Amino acid sequence: MRRGKQSHRTAAPTKRRQSPGSHSGWYSKLTTTKSAFGRALVFAWIRNTITTDSKMVLYIVILVILTSILAWGWQSEHLHPYIATAASAIGALLIGGAAFATPRYQWTLLLCGGLFTAWVTWFTAVDVTAKDAKILQQDYRLRKLHDYFIQFVGRSPQNLPDQVLTDMGSILNNRFQEALMARDPSHSYDAARDLIELLTAIDTNNGHALYFSGEIDWHRRVGDYGSFAFYTYLEQELRYAPQFRQNDTSVMACRNPKGYCRQRTAWVSHVLANQLLQRALNRERAGLDATAEWGEVLEKACDAEIVCGIFEQYKSTKTLVDEAKRHLPGRMCRCAVSDDFFGRAPFSSSVITAKTSNTEQKQCDIVTLCK
Repeated sequence: MRRGKQSHRTAAPTKRRQSPGSHSGWYSKLTTTKSAFGRALVFAWIRNTITTDSKMVLYIVILVILTSILAWGWQSEHLHPYIATAASAIGALLIGGAAFATPRYQWTLLLCGGLFTAWVTWFTAVDVTAKDAKILQQDYRLRKLHDYFIQFVGRSPQNLPDQVLTDMGSILNNRFQEALMARDPSHSYDAARDLIELLTAIDTNNGHALYFSGEIDWHRRVGDYGSFAFYTYLEQELRYAPQFRQNDTSVMACRNPKGYCRQRTAWVSHVLANQLLQRALNRERAGLDATAEWGEVLEKACDAEIVCGIFEQYKSTKTLVDEAKRHLPGRMCRCAVSDDFFGRAPFSSSVITAKTSNTEQKQCDIVTLCK
């Protein structure tokens, strides 16, 4: 029986049908390869086509565009600081970049950086000059307004200047208190100085002007520390006494056209006593005789005590009196009498020589001092 010839032929493997999304792996690789190849071709074309000269031209064009943008932005005044900063930085980069350029283009970068810096400097200088001229014009107008106001007050009815001086004294006090509380008091002090100048022009030796002028110099530690203004205040106050010594010791009593009051008069004497104390101590440290200075310390401290009592600020009035009496045995403050407030100037000295403690006690029992 003929055996049939067996077929040893194997079946061909069947291909799997891939889904449309299954080719993403090799497709992404192909895309990445094409992109990298394309970028390489572009860069190669740029290197072969754009020469160094062309690059320099391109940089100059970009610089011109930046200059145009900055010049356009300069029309807005609030952008001036930012534009000047940016332009200065660009100029510095151009000048600094010359060190890394080829010798052929170093001078080009230096020239562009110099021109750019000169351009922004010129614009800034013109802007500053224009602002200075504007400030000078405003200052001129303010000075003219100051003169017109003085002329107006001088030609006004008699009762108007008194009210104006009283109001100006209150404003001056507000500016001074504002300066004491401010972190940077220079602006408030300058505003107070303007009012002092105006007050002095309207009323020479006005108490408001003299008092605050001395206070400002004392607090700022400038000039003579306000000594001249303080002594002038005391001298002028004697001319009006006892008109401004019959009121109370409150701040409200200082709100008058002339600007004199008991509290200010006593405070000025107290501040001067503190200044004289430092002068006396300095002379003693230098090995010099300070008897005259200690006498002035005692006199001013006694004046303050008689007019208004004792102040605790700086060296207290009591401390000043005790320290002076220690250096001047047998001398003391007299007690206040009615003539100090209702009499006519000149007043008697505020310092007396004590013979016994009983005499001192009897004298001090006559009048109760203002506390």
